[in-house]
Amino acid sequence: MATLSGPQLTQLALQAGFPQADAPTASAVGLAESSGRTDAISPTNDYGVMQINRSAHPELFQQYIWNDPAQNMKMAFIVYQQAGNSFRPWSTFKSGRYRLFLGQTGSANGGGVLTGAGAGGALGTTIADTPAASPLDTTAVTNFIEAASDPLFWTRVAMFVGGVVLFFVGLHGLLKSSTAYQNISKSVVNTAKTAAVIAA
Repeated sequence: MATLSGPQLTQLALQAGFPQADAPTASAVGLAESSGRTDAISPTNDYGVMQINRSAHPELFQQYIWNDPAQNMKMAFIVYQQAGNSFRPWSTFKSGRYRLFLGQTGSANGGGVLTGAGAGGALGTTIADTPAASPLDTTAVTNFIEAASDPLFWTRVAMFVGGVVLFFVGLHGLLKSSTAYQNISKSVVNTAKTAAVIAA
């Protein structure tokens, strides 16, 4: 498995045909989608460093080698063009998660970013396994942002809160005829009132 840095992805994006202004965005999307891993495969049938969906673009998998990062970036460029020169097909772009990686993309001037490293056969040499540079571990933050951007996340939160409320309402209904429960409830209320008076 090879892991590409942001500057390496930016250089690949330029070589694949992305405009200079959009190459850093392509790189950030790649980092957000796959953490720069060239062999990344998602449960939703997305492949490679740019996570190209095989179901949506089967023809690209017939023309290109998905785990060659240069070819995977070329696949991404075609998807980008088909979307009207837009990154809308990538969920991390739509959610805004890619922005967390823009500071890691390096220069988009096309010069010397991949010195000493190629991208598979397309660039002449094999990329060493080099972890993407990351000054901070943003995994927890990015995972939360990704989860929070999913409407199902909030549906699950609402269902959980509703379930907890129903549980306690039901428990109260079962126990309200119990003398011991009534005594405990009165003690809790009286303690709360006392605390409120003291605090005031």
